[in-house]
Amino acid sequence: MPRLALPLLLLLALITSSGCFPFSQAQLFADTYTELRSGFSDHSPQHASEGEVVTFDFGADTSADYAIFSWSDGKRTYVDRAEKKDGFFRTTHVFAAGPQPRTYNVEAVAYMIRGQNDWYLDDSTHEWTFFRPITDFADDAIGNAKMTIICYRPEVDITFFPVSGKTVKGLVLTIIKTDGSRTDHLIKTSDTPGFTLLGPDQRGQYHLHYDPAAKELNRIGDTAVELLITYNDSTQDLLKHKIKTP
Repeated sequence: MPRLALPLLLLLALITSSGCFPFSQAQLFADTYTELRSGFSDHSPQHASEGEVVTFDFGADTSADYAIFSWSDGKRTYVDRAEKKDGFFRTTHVFAAGPQPRTYNVEAVAYMIRGQNDWYLDDSTHEWTFFRPITDFADDAIGNAKMTIICYRPEVDITFFPVSGKTVKGLVLTIIKTDGSRTDHLIKTSDTPGFTLLGPDQRGQYHLHYDPAAKELNRIGDTAVELLITYNDSTQDLLKHKIKTP
């Protein structure tokens, strides 16, 4: 479901309380879902490339004083009602992948303060820390929502044969986004940082591998890749490739 405007979300919540139809009073949205191409969605799971900044919006009852976002690594993010954006508790997070995609579970819980706030900003760590005196009431959890994020590592893998009788002199890998922005990488040697260039093997074949940064890629759809091969006689070949977004 695409993200609804908060007033409409709350109106639906009120209708729910009267028994008309089911609707969650708290919803968690993220901005990586690609099917509708309309920004935020509560669809789960969503896919994020490694290093991509994912924005989360959590809609809850207006009586909520703060929200806690919990991440799979055990860390938590505190968002106060004074920091709400467009009526939502908002935060961002960056995920990591390995050789294979990794699955992360994200949960957001809205609280209403009873007595004193159960969280405080630690002056030494500059992080929000949970602390509730025995004599204090626990803050009320008044809404929660969950989402699954699958983080993947985009890859460029290109195998090519040079033109017969010619020697490869230089390579330029260009990554092109739909907005027209381009990132050029000059690959002079097999040990160019961030790149793996193997070859030529006994058949004369080369293999190029590169893990692009999230900022080089389209968040939705395919990202175009071009490999410009320059030979020792100054002639060139242009190979085209695509990086697909799950």
